[in-house]
Amino acid sequence: MNLNIEQREAVATNGSICVRACPGSGKTRTIVAKLFRCIEEVSETPRRVACLTYTHAAVEEIEKRLREYGSTDEEEYAEIGTIHSFCLTNILQPFHYLLPELRAGFEVIPPEADQWHQLVEDLAEKYALDHGRLDSFATVHRRPDHTLFVPPDIPDAAAAQLVAYLDSHGLVSFSDIVYHSTRLVAKASQIARGLACRFAWMLVDEFQDTSEGQVVILRAIAGHSKTRFFLVGDPNQSIMGFAGAHPRLMETFPKEIGAKTEVVLPGNYRCSRKIVSHAERLIQTKPGMRAVGNWKGFGVEPQLFHVEGRTNGIFEYFLPAVDELGISLGESAVLAPWWLPLYQLARDLRERGIPVLGPGARPYRRSRLFASFAEHLCAYTEDKDSDLFRGSQRALFLMLLNLSTDPNWQVFSYEGRRCLCSIAGMAQAARDHYDGQATEWLRLVALQVTSALIENEFLSTDLSHVLPESVEDMIRDMVRNKVDTANLHISDLGLYARPRDCMQLLTMHGSKGREFDAVAIVDLHDGRLPHFARRTQDEYDESRRQLYVGITRARKLLMYFTDSSHTRNRPSPFLAEMGLVSSE
Repeated sequence: MNLNIEQREAVATNGSICVRACPGSGKTRTIVAKLFRCIEEVSETPRRVACLTYTHAAVEEIEKRLREYGSTDEEEYAEIGTIHSFCLTNILQPFHYLLPELRAGFEVIPPEADQWHQLVEDLAEKYALDHGRLDSFATVHRRPDHTLFVPPDIPDAAAAQLVAYLDSHGLVSFSDIVYHSTRLVAKASQIARGLACRFAWMLVDEFQDTSEGQVVILRAIAGHSKTRFFLVGDPNQSIMGFAGAHPRLMETFPKEIGAKTEVVLPGNYRCSRKIVSHAERLIQTKPGMRAVGNWKGFGVEPQLFHVEGRTNGIFEYFLPAVDELGISLGESAVLAPWWLPLYQLARDLRERGIPVLGPGARPYRRSRLFASFAEHLCAYTEDKDSDLFRGSQRALFLMLLNLSTDPNWQVFSYEGRRCLCSIAGMAQAARDHYDGQATEWLRLVALQVTSALIENEFLSTDLSHVLPESVEDMIRDMVRNKVDTANLHISDLGLYARPRDCMQLLTMHGSKGREFDAVAIVDLHDGRLPHFARRTQDEYDESRRQLYVGITRARKLLMYFTDSSHTRNRPSPFLAEMGLVSSE
């Protein structure tokens, strides 16, 4: 594995270290190299390595890199997962009985679950909130001091009623996994001591997004002086304040544990020099970020366009430039400060024949239980790609997780792969039988998957109704959205499991950890970025970092768009800071 000087220094450090890594600096490569080194160190000992990140996509990328380099020891000596899965598996599940409201057991309720949607819809109706505020309930969380973080667009009383309902019904939200875990490590010191004895190393990716609650857990483990830490992040990409993160934690925690902090990865292997220059205009770094990758000399200057409507801008300027440069749709993305404008843009693009992934792209709720697994099966029946098979495995794992509080890791065993191969064969036969017609295929395959999962003891018989019911919910969604279900082909559904064939529509938060050849950033208006509800200088500064993240997703082509169709749409002040508009 080729590493540059700074990466080698980070990997070779024997003690705890916090590495500051600029965008595109090869931090995943560095983490994988460190993981190999740590696994070698703990091999043939009772201890293990924890490698924690913040998204399932990042977990998959690390696992993919390990496979590429021929690793066979990670399952025995390493635990690779999100910080939430770590807390769930190692703290909350084994010790939940110590908390009075969870003594009898608990159920994780993710924001994709129908039960969550019904709960927040009921609260929205009670407090007369519009539909656009429903997603804000997912950002409600409890801090380690038990105070409640409430986003500005929902009432405090609604947030308080949400958490009271969860506690009274033995439900644990995504954010509460960490909150309850902090309570447990504070209540029972043996929990952190046990984790410190078990894990010789803890590798934490995207450390700038670590919340106060997560630091409480890491601090408790570090307090036993048995675990070393490898922390990687970039304070200039800290944009998860709504989840309790703050860039200062990347300074204070490493000092507490005596970690080395001098190593910096300043080389950007992703962006052209011209794109790096725009990022540096917005946030100057020390040492300065420099373009060092294959596209460093790419000569297209990022441009700002004032257009009448974001859709017109994408069709008049962005798509023609993408086509001229020979960039595929799957390597193109449109980013926005928030998700709402992306819904209309997705509809406009689909109506003009542009396949997209993003808010509003699917003709049914993405949260429907069978949806993601069905999409991966559709894609795999069309193209027997090994990555699609692994994607089906993970989709099956997450589907079963939504039905139980216990992660069923047997999905990834030999028995699990054999069951999935059987399901894939049935899905292929059903495709041939119905000539690819999607709705009848969904109905039949839901029944076949249910039978196969029950036969292989992945699903209990009392849940035999859930997948067929989910399919009927999907079909009703499609009818409601005026989809021609009679002519819907399974390849249309499989498209959602093949992002390389679709243009991506993402919020700037959702784009973290991603990269594209071409990026358009829309809705760059004062009031959107920074948001009109900002209350503090910290929130203003986070908005700047949000744009910085958006800029540094692009390799070759970067375009900014403002909408001139309304006089109130003043350009974002950050555009003036970058010299793209007048500061007057």
